Amino acid sequence: MTDNGILLKGINIKRVFKTGKEKLKVLKGIDITIERGMIHTIVGPSGAGKSTLLHILGGLDRPTEGKVMLDGNSLYDFRDEELAKIRNKKIGFIFQFHHLLSEFSALENVMLPSSIDGISSKKASEKAKNLLTEVGLSDRIDHKPNELSGGEKQRVAVARALINNPSVIFADEPTGNLDSKNSDMLLSMLLELNRKGGITLVIVTHNVGIANRIGNIIRMEDGKILGVENDV
Repeated sequence: MTDNGILLKGINIKRVFKTGKEKLKVLKGIDITIERGMIHTIVGPSGAGKSTLLHILGGLDRPTEGKVMLDGNSLYDFRDEELAKIRNKKIGFIFQFHHLLSEFSALENVMLPSSIDGISSKKASEKAKNLLTEVGLSDRIDHKPNELSGGEKQRVAVARALINNPSVIFADEPTGNLDSKNSDMLLSMLLELNRKGGITLVIVTHNVGIANRIGNIIRMEDGKILGVENDV
């Protein structure tokens, strides 16, 4: 039976990478619970395993050991093709370097997950236009990434992450490549999405100011979780 308050659980997650004859233990038995409708921040020094954990929780990288439960289903019991469909429908991603397709316009980039999901071009286009308007880019929908500023690219990435109404959005250093003004703007946008839409967010950040502003801080070091702070 699924606990309605819990969206995602990681159980004894371990990740080992082989480098030649050596084995690099990046995650060393992580247990983590992500509550529905909450924002969680994961903080820690470089090399702590934050991004690796995020990728595993988001279905991008299989753990060496352990389970990830999303809505009561074990993600890695699915084959790659099925997992890709689940990821496209239920999970949104925002990366530090946005990963927009350079040959596509802002509108086409935002439409892409819906197109993959088999949504008609007309419906996908309408929703993408609405989302781009919501993030303040109604006048930039036909611009390609090289015609957009860093902050604008990240707002396109936010719209793309939202297009399929995901259960959770994972953001890996979403402000890491932005100046302070655009960082504040993006963070305010994410907080508002959570406040108004109840979207669950998991944010990896080096920025202590961001973590303190959000609260619900998960502290990592050396592949382990050191503690969780729930005060905002």
